[in-house]
Amino acid sequence: MFDSDDPPKPVAGRRSLARVFPFLDWWPRVTRQTARADIIAGLSGAMLGLPQGVAFAILAGLPPEYGLYAAMIPPALAALFGSSFHMVAGPTNAVAILLFASLAPIAPAGTPEYIRLVLTVTFLTGVFELAMGIARLGALVNFISHTVLISQVSVPQPSALALLSLGMLWAVASRIRGRCAGRTGARRR
Repeated sequence: MFDSDDPPKPVAGRRSLARVFPFLDWWPRVTRQTARADIIAGLSGAMLGLPQGVAFAILAGLPPEYGLYAAMIPPALAALFGSSFHMVAGPTNAVAILLFASLAPIAPAGTPEYIRLVLTVTFLTGVFELAMGIARLGALVNFISHTVLISQVSVPQPSALALLSLGMLWAVASRIRGRCAGRTGARRR
C-alpha cells in the first residue's frame, strides 16, 4: 500500500489520537517484511514467555493458567498501546516472589480468597500505572541505568542455561558412577 521509503504524513486529527492509541502512528508503516519479522519475534518471545509465565504463576502461589494469561495479555496490550518498541511486558520472577511473600500471610496460596487478593493487587497496580502514564511520569525511567533495565530481560536466560547444564552434568556423572559401581571387583584394563 505504501512504499517503505515514503511513509504517510500524519494527519492533525490522527496525531492527537496517536497519543492515546500509538499503533495509529506505526500501523501504516507495516510492510510484508516488518510483519514477517514481527511474527518471528512474537513466536520467539512466546517460546520463552509462556513457560516462564506458568513458572512465575506457580512461584506466586497461583494456578498455572494465570501465568498463561499474564504472559499473553500484557504483551499484546503493550504492543498496541505502549510507546516503546523495546519495552518488555509480562510477569517476572521478582514480582511473583514479592506477591507471594506479601499475600501468603493473609490467605493460603491457591485459595479463592488468595486469588481474589492477587487480582485486587494487580488491578490496583494497573490503576497506579495508568495514573502515572496519564501524568506523563514515564520520563522517570530515564533516570534508571541501562544495565538495570536490561538485566530484567537477560538474567533469566543465562541462569536457566546454567541450571540446564548442571542437570546434564549431574546425569552424566550419575551414569558414569553407575558404570563404575558395576565394575567393583572386576579387573580394570
